[in-house]
Amino acid sequence: MKKSKILLLILPLMLSGCAQETPVVEEPIDFTSSSVKELITKLNDVDNYTIIITDNYYFKTTGNISIYDGVYFNSLLKFGYIKSEDGVYDISINDANEIVGGELIKENGETINDIQKCDLYKDLSIFDLSYFDDGKAITIKENANRISYLELIGLDKNEIINVSSFTCEIDESEEDQKLIFSMGFKEDKYFVNSIVTNFNNSKNQQIDNFLRLGGTYFTVPEEWATFRDLFNKDNYSRTVYNNEADGTSIEVGKEYYTKDYFATLYNPDNEYLAYSSAYFGISDRDFTAIYTQNGVEVQRESRHFNGVYKIVVGYDTTKKEYTYRPFFGSPISDATSDISQVMNYPKNLMMFNYLEYYSYNDVDKTYYSTDYSLAASLFMNFQLYQIIDIKDIDLVGTGFNFTLNSNDISKSEFGIYLYFMYQNQYAYFDFHFTDFGTTSIPFLDEMCKTMSYQVEIN
Repeated sequence: MKKSKILLLILPLMLSGCAQETPVVEEPIDFTSSSVKELITKLNDVDNYTIIITDNYYFKTTGNISIYDGVYFNSLLKFGYIKSEDGVYDISINDANEIVGGELIKENGETINDIQKCDLYKDLSIFDLSYFDDGKAITIKENANRISYLELIGLDKNEIINVSSFTCEIDESEEDQKLIFSMGFKEDKYFVNSIVTNFNNSKNQQIDNFLRLGGTYFTVPEEWATFRDLFNKDNYSRTVYNNEADGTSIEVGKEYYTKDYFATLYNPDNEYLAYSSAYFGISDRDFTAIYTQNGVEVQRESRHFNGVYKIVVGYDTTKKEYTYRPFFGSPISDATSDISQVMNYPKNLMMFNYLEYYSYNDVDKTYYSTDYSLAASLFMNFQLYQIIDIKDIDLVGTGFNFTLNSNDISKSEFGIYLYFMYQNQYAYFDFHFTDFGTTSIPFLDEMCKTMSYQVEIN
């Protein structure tokens, strides 16, 4: 509609011959500045520049941050964002040094359209200029702005304890001005220096090639998204197998994953029974033990719990059932009460954030990726270092496959695989999950609901 209205308005002028369209010539922006503060203010207005980073401290290499026209890319982190007509999506670099488009980024279910709202997006506006002295060369002493610089270039803000100096100056040694940051670490033994250049003229050839060749965001297949959502709901189980000497596998137990507790229960008829265990999370609440004799309450004991706590698991051979007793000692983690974080639930795997890296491998019959970071994430998250030293293997890749039962989602199955080379042999670990939405240990469900448990004493 806008185009039609414009044509109707200019048509009489064209017919009358009284006017001609004059191309609009954009005046170049004058970035000449008398102070660092003034120059950064001008750059914040255009948000278009390149930051060349020379680092002999952390990354120990040279890279750059490109910011321009809906693009943000940090080559040191190998990560960035692109704004498309449909919203902002992330981009990353795979093992073949190729840009891979990720998913459209959402917040509270809504697609983000402003690239500056993205988590890792940082530009020069991160600085509080009210603390900057006037002048073309300044020393920045306050921690807030030093931390801002660490975040700008992609370093952990906790590195602030190692920062020994921080300066910024305008370089006028060449025709075009440049802004130079220099941060010293550990009594100025190491430096991370940055040159801000290409004012209002930043480009990244690799990203431009990606877009020119049709690169765009990744749309997760519906079935993949279904399973990712199921894992995010924290209710499923995994059957535990033991590999026998003859190459066969036998079932030895089961892991139970819920939002309140995690338990590993080994079968009563095998040697692993004594290793059965359970943990539960409590967020800032009182927990009560109720002691009874012949079913009548005789005593109560309450304590304030906040964190993840151990449950002592046993097995009553007479009643042929597992027994549970919460441990009233210190929590195994008081940093969080989120059991899914402390016990490394599968939803924490990097693979679910980088599904764009997977394609079907007909040999292994899985959706497969050779990305090392995804493999390392799986190795650490499932604590496979307790089984085999990572120095003894070469991680090759990760994969997943699944069977989706639309009629009964609880009967769906999802397999996760870690592939590696061990003693010149191709091998893998596999983890299979099922019982989505129906996983339950009744006693623990009741205990977590009431924040109490009952103990019969003699």
